[in-house]
Amino acid sequence: MRWLILGASYVLLLLFCVGVFDLLVGLYGLLVTGRFTDQVAVLELLDAVLLLAIVVEIHGTFIAYLEGGPVVRRVVGVAIIAVAREALSFDVGAFGSVRGPISAALGLGLLLVVLGATYRVVSRVGSMAADSK
Repeated sequence: MRWLILGASYVLLLLFCVGVFDLLVGLYGLLVTGRFTDQVAVLELLDAVLLLAIVVEIHGTFIAYLEGGPVVRRVVGVAIIAVAREALSFDVGAFGSVRGPISAALGLGLLLVVLGATYRVVSRVGSMAADSK
């Protein structure tokens, strides 16, 4: 199992490198075409940055697991980034009715609040455990 997790972490590292290259190409394309003020293009770029942050955090989670360290806080952090990414790319036009986007936005907001509270509790418990050692 250790070798499988190590292999997956190297695959994530490779995906991160490809993602950074793609991000730089996208940024260059925005600057050359003058679309760097286009809100949709900037949000797509921000979406790519958050996806890279998720990849980095998952890689860190794998490494922490291999070293026997705590991983719950990292997993909750990945979830927060993923929900924030979804909230930033939220498309109201994808819903057929008026209630759909409102319900989805409230769900995302509630999920962020719960994940934020969970992160705080996990961090506090982790720091209390570290202080008691």
